[in-house]
Parts: sequence; C-alpha cells; structure tokens
Amino acid sequence: MENYYLLNYKIKQVTGDLYSNNGSIMIRKDNQIIVDDSIYLKDEYSEISHFLNYQYEFVLVENKKTIFLINKHNLNKSELGSFTDEIVEATSNNKYTLVVTKKSVILFSNEYFDIIGETNLETEICKAILSSDDVFVLIYENKVEFYNLKMEKISECKMKCLSGCYIERYNYWALVTEREIIFIEDNGCIFNRIPLIKEILQGNLYNLKCESFENKLILATGNLITLLVLVDGHWRVKFITELEGEFVSFYDRKVYSKKNDTLFYYFINKEYSKIGNMFLVSDYKDLLVYNFDKKKLAEHDFKLEFKEDIKRILVDRDEFGIIFSKRLLVFDKEFEIIRREENKFKHNICLKNTQIINEDKLIFKKKDIKILSIENSKIESSNIHNSKHKKPIKRLNDILNIHNINGKIITINTNGEIYSEENKLIFKSKPITSEYTIDYKNGKIYLLYQNTLIYDDVILDNITSFYVSDSLLYTKHDKLYLYNTFTFTDTDFKLLGTTDLEIYGISRFNSIDTYYNKEHIKKQIEKYFKNEEYSKSIEMMIKHNIKINMENINIEKMKDLNYKYIIYIIDEVIQDYDLVLDDEFVYIINKFATNKYEFTSRWTNHQILRNSTNNISDRSNTYNISDTNNIIKILYNYIKNNTIQDKSKIQIFIDDLFVAFNNNSDILDYIFMKCSRIDLCFLYTRNLERCIKLIKNNISLEEIKKNIVLYYGKIQDISKIEEICHFINEDVYILEELQTDYHKILEYYKLFDELIYYLIINKLQDELERVIKKYDLYDKLLVYIIILNNQYSERINLVELYVKGSDVKKKIWIYEYLQEWDKLLEVYLENDMYHEIFNFKYISTSNYKDKILRNLEDRNKFKDLGIIYEIYLDDPERSLKYFVLSRSTRDIYRLWKILKVNFDLLDLCVTHYRALENNKRKLDKYKKRLNNIQHDIEDDTFSVTSVCKTNRGIPGNLYEYEFYLEKINDILVELVKWTEETKMILEMSNNKELRGLLDNLKEEVKNIPELYKVGYERSKELIMCVDITAIIGN
Repeated sequence: MENYYLLNYKIKQVTGDLYSNNGSIMIRKDNQIIVDDSIYLKDEYSEISHFLNYQYEFVLVENKKTIFLINKHNLNKSELGSFTDEIVEATSNNKYTLVVTKKSVILFSNEYFDIIGETNLETEICKAILSSDDVFVLIYENKVEFYNLKMEKISECKMKCLSGCYIERYNYWALVTEREIIFIEDNGCIFNRIPLIKEILQGNLYNLKCESFENKLILATGNLITLLVLVDGHWRVKFITELEGEFVSFYDRKVYSKKNDTLFYYFINKEYSKIGNMFLVSDYKDLLVYNFDKKKLAEHDFKLEFKEDIKRILVDRDEFGIIFSKRLLVFDKEFEIIRREENKFKHNICLKNTQIINEDKLIFKKKDIKILSIENSKIESSNIHNSKHKKPIKRLNDILNIHNINGKIITINTNGEIYSEENKLIFKSKPITSEYTIDYKNGKIYLLYQNTLIYDDVILDNITSFYVSDSLLYTKHDKLYLYNTFTFTDTDFKLLGTTDLEIYGISRFNSIDTYYNKEHIKKQIEKYFKNEEYSKSIEMMIKHNIKINMENINIEKMKDLNYKYIIYIIDEVIQDYDLVLDDEFVYIINKFATNKYEFTSRWTNHQILRNSTNNISDRSNTYNISDTNNIIKILYNYIKNNTIQDKSKIQIFIDDLFVAFNNNSDILDYIFMKCSRIDLCFLYTRNLERCIKLIKNNISLEEIKKNIVLYYGKIQDISKIEEICHFINEDVYILEELQTDYHKILEYYKLFDELIYYLIINKLQDELERVIKKYDLYDKLLVYIIILNNQYSERINLVELYVKGSDVKKKIWIYEYLQEWDKLLEVYLENDMYHEIFNFKYISTSNYKDKILRNLEDRNKFKDLGIIYEIYLDDPERSLKYFVLSRSTRDIYRLWKILKVNFDLLDLCVTHYRALENNKRKLDKYKKRLNNIQHDIEDDTFSVTSVCKTNRGIPGNLYEYEFYLEKINDILVELVKWTEETKMILEMSNNKELRGLLDNLKEEVKNIPELYKVGYERSKELIMCVDITAIIGN
C-alpha cells in the first residue's frame, strides 16, 4: 500500500579516493586514511583495491595481493597474508569473508580470520556474492555457480549475469541479466522472471548493481536508481529516481552517491497516498487503486494505465495529483480529471488545492522553495520570500521534506524540527536520518521514528506502526493498542486504517488482516450518535452488545425513528430510574431516610419528575389538600417547599419524552413500566387493554397485583380495579379488603413505605407499633419525625417508637436534632458517657454528674472515677485513691510523681505477681513444645508438614513451630509491659520480692531470641522476636 521516495538528509564535501562497504565510508587524502570521520591513521599503502568494514576492525587489500587487518580501537595493524595471484573480489557478511583471486576462492571466518575453505577456479570470475545463509555465488562471464561453505558446488546455471543479490526474506537469489531479472534458488530452480524496464535498459548495464532488503530490490545504473517491491506475488516498480552524481553503495536502507567532490546521503521513505480508505499506489506506469471500504483484499480493485512512469502521487483531502516527468494531472476522488498542467520542476513535494509547493531539485541542491500558482491554465513560479501571503521558511538549507496532511502544510528539516505553514515551530525531535512516519490530527503532531512514537510530551518505545482517526491506535510486537485495551495481532502487523467496525493493516506476509476492538467500535458508535445517525448507531450497539451514554439525544429526531429504536433508547437511558411525581410523598421517604443522617433544608438524595402530571394528563393532583387532614397538609407542603430544583440529565430527558410523546400512549405506558411504576400506567393510560397487554408481557402477575394495590391508594375507586382484574383474567380476592382493611393488603405485599404513611396519617398507633417492631422498620420513621416535629400537636409519639428500636448512636442523634436535652442526658447516663455529661453546654447537668458518679462507684468502675476526678473535678488526691483501687499502675505512677504521697501498694504488688506467674507458666509450656517439634524436625522419618499432635486443628512441625513462635511473641509483649510497670512500682515502694522476680525474669528470657533462628526454607516472611531490651537491659 506504500509509495516510496528518496530523501537527501546529508551532503558532505570529500576530496581524495573514496571507498564504501557496509555503510562505512573510507577516504584517502593527504597521506591519511579517514574512516567514517572518526578513525584516522597514516596512509602507508601504495594502492588500495578493496576495503571491507566490520564491527571492530576493517580490512584493506594493498596492490590486489596483500590483506591487512586494522583494529578500530587501537589502530593496530596485522598482515593476514599475501597472494601470488591478484585479488579480483572481496566481499563479506556477518559471519564470513570471501576473497576471490584469478585462480582460487578462499573463505575466511570473521571471528578469527582463519581459512575455513578453499577451492581452485578454472577461469577468472567477474563477481562473487555471499548470502546471509551458508551459500555463495560465483558469477562468470556466461554462467553462475552456487557453492556451500564446504566449497562444494551445489548447482550451475548458464546465463550472462551482470549483478545479483540474495533476498533473505524469501531465501532465493535475484540475478540480473541483460534483459531480465531471474529469481532463482541455490539448487538451480528458477522461481520467477521479470523483464527489465526501459529506463534501466537505456542505462549502462555493465555498471549495474543489485541490492535487497526485506521484500524490496534496488537496481542502480550510474545515476539512476530503481526500487521494486514484492506485493501480491508481483514485483512492482515503486520509483525511478535520478541521483545527484553516480551511485556509490547501498546499506541499511541508505543510498550513497558521489558527484565530483560531494557525497550525497539518502534514505528511502514511505508514505500512504490515500483518500479515506481508498489507497493510491504507484506501479511504474500504472496507478493501483485499493478501496478498503468495500473489501479487505491485497489485490487491487482496479488500475489506471498511463503512457509514462509515475514520479509521485500527491493527495490533498478529496483531490489527488499524479506527477509525471513533464506534466501534472489532478483528479477528484471519483477519478475525473480536474486539471492538466505543465510540470516544470523535477522533484515535486506537495499539492494543496490549486497550488503545488515545490523546490527545484530540493533534495539535491537545496534551493529556495517555489510556489506554482495555477492561473488561466498557466503555471507561474515565484520565490516564497517575495510572496505577499507567505513568510520565509526558516533554515531552508536543512529542509528534508514537505507534507500535506489533510490540507495542512508542514515542513520537516534534518534536525527534526517541524514547522507549520505559517513558519511556526510546532514540534521538535532528534535529527532525522532514516525512515519516519508523520501525521497531524486534532492539532497534534505524531512522529514515528526509529520505532519510537512521539506526540505531545508522550514517548512510546518499540512501536511498529500507528494510525490516528478519532483516537490513537498503535502496534507493538504482537499487540494492537487502543486506550488501555489491546488486541493480539500477527507479529509486526502494520496499521493502515479503520472502518466502522474493523481495524485493518498489513501482516508480515503482506496480506491484509483485519481485527476487531470493542473500544474502537464504541468510539465509532459514539461518533454516529453525536452526528444524530441514531438508527445506524443503535444497530451497531445491538449487534456488538456495546452501551454508550445516550442522554444527549435530539428528541425531535428520535420521534422519527422506528418504534423498536425508540424502545431501545428508553431501555438504555432510564433503566433503574425511580420516577417520582411532584405530589407523591411515599417514594421520597426511601430516598431520604438513609443511615447517613445528613439532612438539609432541601431534598438532596432523590430525583423528582417535576410538573409531570401537567405534561401527561389533565387529571388534577392526586391529593386534594382541602379535603385532607392536618398531617397530609404538613407533609404535602413540606414536599412542595423543599423538593429539589436542579434537574438531572435523565430527569430532563424524561420530561422531554412526556412532551414529545404526549399523544402516544404506548410510549408513555412503556416509560412508566420501565421506571417500575405500573400504578402510573393504570392511572394515566389512554387504552387500558393495550397497556395491560404490554405489562403482562414484561411483568409478573404478582408484581401487577402489588401495583393494583398502589393504584387503588391513588384513586380510591374499586370499579377501576375490577376493570383491571378483568383484563388480567384474575379473580383478585383482595377486592373487598381494599375498601375495608387497606393497610393489611399493604402489609401482605410488603409495601412498607405506603403502609407506614397510611398508618401515620390515619393515626393507627397500635398497628404502627406492631408493624415497625415486626419488620424492624424503625429507620423509616425518621423522616416523619423531622417533618412533623413541632408542627402538629396531635401527632402520635413517633419519637418514642423510633428510640425503642434504635442503637445509642441513633438515639443521640435524634435527641440532639429535636433538642430534647433531658432525654439526651438520660442516654448518656445509661451508657456511662461521662465525657459527654461533663462537657454538656446546653443545660445544667449537676444532677446528672452526681448520678454518674454514684453509678460508676456502685459498679466498681474505679478507673473511670479516677479520670473524672482528675480531669473534670480537679481533685488529684481522690483521683489517686480510685486509680489505686483500679490497680492502674501507669496512672498511679503519674500522679505519685506529682503529689509525692505514700500509700499502700500491697494489692498492686500481688496483682503483678499473679500476672507474672500466669505468663511464665504459658511461656514454659510453649518452650517445651518447641523443643519437641525441633526434635521431630531433625528426625528424617517425620514429615515437616504433619498434623499437630497436641491440637488437631492446626498443621504440625514447621507450621506448628511458627504458630508457637507467634504465641511466645504475644507473651513477650505482656512481659515487656509488666517489666516497665514493675520498675514504676519499685520506684514508688522498695519491694525486695518484686525486685527478685524481675532479676529472675531476665535470666529466663535472655535465651529466647535463639528460638527464632530457624534454618529451614520458609514460604512466608521470617518471624522476628519481640524486642526484649526492656526486660534484660542493654
């Protein structure tokens, strides 16, 4: 799919004799030999006939007989040998060097330069070629011979071969004769033949050189270079270009030519000439057209034939120009010729609308850029510096290339600087000396150079190819990346473009491969949806099971859609949406009564469809305020005054749906059903029979019955219920009970929000208490308590009922909210919350303070009393007394240091003694068990993962050993604490027995860290011994 062209990236002045091999340039001048401008050595040679370059050395052949090896690092020279016969040819690859004299062929190893093979020649050869495999070719005047490394002749073919090369990718040879190129295997089997084109035949064939890389073949004759690429099994001519001067060599996709004392450096670059997914590919005199919107095949759809070879294909949006040697043809995308113009310039760079921006021999002489203005069927050229509408382009001498990307002209120079058409620097990378790919999309430059993709401040390494449509896609190794997703591909897959569903590109076998990526398809769907192509986007969503945000939809265009598309949109946008009308209170309760207890003056945790009844019907509001009791008035007014004003996108969408489809009862019924409001379907439908058919197809019978109950609560008309029951073919046994025991029906169907609402407004206190207690619905009372507080004097006592089933936290919250301080203090008192009582600010708490002190003393909570007397009552002596009773060593020690009083510590010492004995008993037990486990581990007959002998619930041996190490650590933590507190006691009272216990403890624990030094391989982190410095001292 690519078109290729040469770019001149460097010009160098050279004087003296020039030699080239493997990309390295050697120059002889002024008694010096200079290799690649970095290696200098004295020229001590009379005549140099051959130069071979290696990674660490290079070889010189003097007087066609003597071979010298020079080390690049230290310039040490060693003579490899001399030949009696003249050396005709010397060539090398990565492994071997082939030296051909008039009478023999010698094969050297590149590693030690030792001879590994030799054979004699019957006649003098013209040329020798080494493959990257273990075969080489000798070319005679009228035949070619293939040899292996053992110097055994494999095959022989009669032909007059001028040049040749080995094509590594396909494992065969290209041999050029006077009329054709023969593709032949080393066994002599001819694979293919193609004739030489006219331009090559007209050149000096006896100077022809043939080179290859990947699937490409380069032929050079004098100053003419031709590139052929193998595509679809056919060798296609990609360009025929005149070089400045004579061809010197080709290496690693670089071309070198020399004219007089100037050396020119080129690299082969590629570009995709495409309009959308239609690719325009040059093939000598033919234009091949591939339209990947229709099919993804490597074979072209059709071709346009011309009488002369195509020099360049230039694209500008929906137009493209084909440049020949003397004319330019401009076509539209339907392949109709728009213009025929004369082409005065040799090398054409960029087409933009009615202008061609050129530079006369840009890649050779670096002259000023010209603008060719097409006026009155004539082309007039002007220097860009004199143009009134153009600014001078910076650094003209460094210009590498000019690109037209979707009408945007950008210039790139050899330093990696990219300039806009307005002469503004818009991008900077490292110097460009090899193939690159560039794109400009959405105001960003994307540059892929040396397998590194750069855009903005992002740098991605090891990138094979990239493509930018609405988003960036790139390939890396065997993966195709889009956003944070990837798809596995063929190795070295190269992206070409995208369609609605597919991502396509070229495989390593030159076939067109396609891949699917859900993120890409989703982006395409979003694009169509944004462009209001709703039918197409919905079809793609259904087919690929992909969902997108559909809230920002044009309702007017939605009205024109097929019914199934309208239903699909409603399904996706309003799924799980709770539809609430302005005059409904019951549904708000669930949304509002959360466990967060964060209430404001506005409803914030629900969404209400405002004015919905006005949009869908002429019915009056459900509740008639003048006919209802005080409780309903208060609730209703609270809702009206506090409902949320800011609409969500879904809310606005549903409002718009009600307006747009006001006359379409089927759509409205479906919206209500989708929002799980079957009761509203019954209430507002204009065709009850059709509505019920729709509901029966989507909703269970039990759910329909439940909504009949809700519907009755709105209309209080049993005849309507009978009509619905008739349509659902159901003899509903609750018809009579709806009128007499409505709350029992609500309870039966577990419609608790409606039930509590009904019981409260009808003041059914006993029933309310029973239901709340039976179903644990205390939290549902909270919103009624808040709304009815201090507004309705005859209310039933909801607070007491709520508090009965609430935990301490909820009790505190509601009493704080209601500012019932006495009840709040009673809660504090019941739960010994003395901090809250002593810090209470709203009313006097002296009575409660006395009560809390008596309660704590009655329950022997001496430590709490000590804290109260120290912090809140400022009585440290009494506080110390209670801390002594609580045996809180650290608190006692702290106050003792302040007060310096003596008191009896006998009980405290006894408590410490008992604590020590308890911990020592456990410690001895665990140490004995560890010794037994250690004995089992050292016995080879025991498994290291057996079951524990003493406790069948845990693993044995190694695992049990670790288990007890952790247990000992827990005891050591207690002993460290005991030691610290004992030292405090000894400071307050010199107890000799306690001091002796402390000294004995040091001896007992000092060897415990040795138990943790285990030598077996562990599956988890090593258990470390607790720091016992506090016990044994430093």
